[in-house]
Amino acid sequence: KPQGVDRYLHVEGYPFIAVPAALALVQVLNSYVKLCSDIDSLAAEIIQRMGNLLRLFNQKMHEYVFQGQAVRNKTLKKLTAANLALCSQCCGLVAQMLPGLQANLQTILQKEQPQQEQQQQQQQQQLATASTGTASRQLAASMVADLSKIASEYNDHRNALFDKLSDLLHDRFAFHAKKWLSAAHPELEADSLAWLFSEEPGAEGQEAQERLQPHEALNSLVEDITKMYRALFKTLTGDSVRRIFAKAFEDMASKFDQQLIQVAQEFSTPTPPYEDKLGFTLGDRFAQDVAFLRTELENLSGISTPIGRLFQDMLQHIQVRLPASDPLKALHPAMLSTLQRVGRLPEARTAAQEDG
Repeated sequence: KPQGVDRYLHVEGYPFIAVPAALALVQVLNSYVKLCSDIDSLAAEIIQRMGNLLRLFNQKMHEYVFQGQAVRNKTLKKLTAANLALCSQCCGLVAQMLPGLQANLQTILQKEQPQQEQQQQQQQQQLATASTGTASRQLAASMVADLSKIASEYNDHRNALFDKLSDLLHDRFAFHAKKWLSAAHPELEADSLAWLFSEEPGAEGQEAQERLQPHEALNSLVEDITKMYRALFKTLTGDSVRRIFAKAFEDMASKFDQQLIQVAQEFSTPTPPYEDKLGFTLGDRFAQDVAFLRTELENLSGISTPIGRLFQDMLQHIQVRLPASDPLKALHPAMLSTLQRVGRLPEARTAAQEDG
């Protein structure tokens, strides 16, 4: 964009990316408002056309973007997170703008009413015309009130787009988790976890960062989450991005929990790579995987709270679902406490924190 040009349109203090289609809609609505003010006798018909236009615009956005018609029509090669985010910006812009538009139209109708009443008194012989004018004003006022419902429809569409973005993230997790939780970890070198037993202060933290050997499926998961984060922050506000990721991470944690139940029952633990000693069990390797994810994603500061909750949920599920009675699957408390001590994992939530 040209230097010094704001790419956002600010409505009631909220920023929205002003895509051409949304700007065109705003311009048409502005023209309708001017017509309504200039030609008071046509107010009802003008406002009706405004409502029809707003609903048609919302319908077409839903068909082309949410339902993917733009791809089927070959307008777009594929539907991306950026397309969904931009569409949600259009929905948010219109929904935020409509209360002001509604108030403006109500003011116009109220200003016209005294003038029309005076004309009716001067032309009492035209009772039929006066009655029609009153009915027209009532119809116009009803249509102005309907703009609140239209604003709700745009907000519902926006929420559905946010949910779809969350679903995209969850789908990518499900794809990578299928491999993560069904294929064995890479075999560890004999001294790869020597940092666990280091007695040198501070040494274990540096070694932990360097020597964590995660499951090979996790690099791609980190890449997908990071790409989505960067794409959404280019278009949406921080609150919107956090909301999308919070729902996605909640769904991911639930999916992880469900699959761990199956892992505990069905997953075979070949030796190698798994052994019944600290750092080498399936539970210990999963804990190291979570530590790796935290290390790679901790720089995504805009979603630090939902990320932290995801890791806490994952660790809790590992502790609960993997049987302590199975020496090849159990999570050693020393593995968890060491990773927490060196800052690679968050501290576990207490029961009181869970209830709060």
